[in-house]
Amino acid sequence: MPNSTEKYWEQQFEFLRAEAVVWALDADSLIRSFNIVAQVAENDLADKVRGMTANPPQPITYVPGIGHNALMLGALAVEVLLKGIALTDQAVSASIKAKDRAITRRLMSHNLRDIAQLAGVQLTAPETGLCERLETFLVWAGRYSTPKSHTEMMPRPLATGGIAPPNIYSSTDFQAVRNLTSRLRSLLPSISA
Repeated sequence: MPNSTEKYWEQQFEFLRAEAVVWALDADSLIRSFNIVAQVAENDLADKVRGMTANPPQPITYVPGIGHNALMLGALAVEVLLKGIALTDQAVSASIKAKDRAITRRLMSHNLRDIAQLAGVQLTAPETGLCERLETFLVWAGRYSTPKSHTEMMPRPLATGGIAPPNIYSSTDFQAVRNLTSRLRSLLPSISA
């Protein structure tokens, strides 16, 4: 590969990773994907409840669960939104362009709460708890049956109180993700056709 070709791709890479509108476009796709999969997961749950409460109860048919996958997409959307918002800050954008390792490491992590802090986004207590749970879906729960270590599966204290296994979710989390992504998306440039 000629050096000039590699230089071109390096320039593209450097431009794209520091441009907030690029992150906004990716977030839009992830939000749409999340909403499609979450809606199917919600419909599956409603069908299951209807079958169980019917008179007489209907036999339950096996339908692969996709709630974890929906939350992985929702978590990715939140992550991408927060990264895009962080890049609207001139200082963060300049640090990324200057290849500041500390800022780049924070921005390119899956730690939603830290990225929110870097982005200057104040999370409410419920949003903080949601982000804490979503981090598990970013790292493993939406993709794999098990994490890299058994300790990642163990119940842990939550920022909002209580103790829970990290890969457990509630059907209310789907709406919470919708609410958070809607709020965060409003902080990024709108895309017009």
